[in-house]
Amino acid sequence: IVQASDIYARGDTLVFNVSRYANAKDDAIIDVIKRLPGVKVEEDGTIMYQGKPINKFYIDGNDFIGGQYGLATNNISHKDVQSVEVMENHQPVKALEGIEFPEEAGINLRLKEDALRDIDRMRRDGSCRITLAARFDSCHSEGDDIVCKAYRLPMFRQEGGGRSLADYVPDKSLGIESPMGMFAISVVRTDAENGCDCPSCSMEYQPMLSRSVRLALAEAASEWLSAELEALVPAESGAKVSKPAAGYASCPDHTLKRDILRLLPDGDRLGITLLDSCAMMPDSTICGLIFIHPEAGYPEIRRVSREAVDEYARRRGMSQQEKSQFLGHLL
Repeated sequence: IVQASDIYARGDTLVFNVSRYANAKDDAIIDVIKRLPGVKVEEDGTIMYQGKPINKFYIDGNDFIGGQYGLATNNISHKDVQSVEVMENHQPVKALEGIEFPEEAGINLRLKEDALRDIDRMRRDGSCRITLAARFDSCHSEGDDIVCKAYRLPMFRQEGGGRSLADYVPDKSLGIESPMGMFAISVVRTDAENGCDCPSCSMEYQPMLSRSVRLALAEAASEWLSAELEALVPAESGAKVSKPAAGYASCPDHTLKRDILRLLPDGDRLGITLLDSCAMMPDSTICGLIFIHPEAGYPEIRRVSREAVDEYARRRGMSQQEKSQFLGHLL
């Protein structure tokens, strides 16, 4: 580590001490970000680093606000932020870390001890509930569909010889089946309406901090599930565990959340509501599939042909409107 009074480098990450760049006239953290070396904030709020727009904005490592980071930068006080971390050549897709190196940077706000105090408060007053549900079925593949007695789930395959999640269960022709699972995790505030205090409900700092903490708890619960499953897999099998989330690159169809939440045992106890867009409420929620296979991973489904989208929509039984709404981004 090369350290100075106001900045130090940790690998490809530059860590700026907020107290060194703030002044008495500052209000929100964006006022400090504007002064950081190499950073420029456009009139529309877009944050540029070395002339390029940042590709991700995190709060304590959580991307809970997407591209609308102005909600955070204009509402979080600089007094509540310990440091601003600029991650150069940031790769936001975990499966591509160390493989592809984007030119854009990401930014992470490292909050002060408030987050730890918020966790302690939740523990004391019982205002946070973590719920996990999972099921496993014996499955096989038919083409790029995953099939068992209870359901048939179509999967995409990246064209040009790419992988599909259906590769991680045996083909029907082999006459055998293997377990495939599905899971969902919710972290719900028991003292808030609908278990939610997202920025659309409140743009005050404390609700946003609480939301960040709950998202971190959901990720921690997902990591706990991975560790428990990996402990059950015999080492000599060579099998790995992967848990692709519905709506993400390996499983880009958000409507699969409907199937997963419907099929999970006691799924109503999760307290998850799906909007018409298949966004999940509360948003401190994870929903996906579980594969245990020697080659289990996270295949990237990028742009695919219209023919591939049409074929998937046919197998999925989608209407023209659903196909346009949920699969149009793949074209």
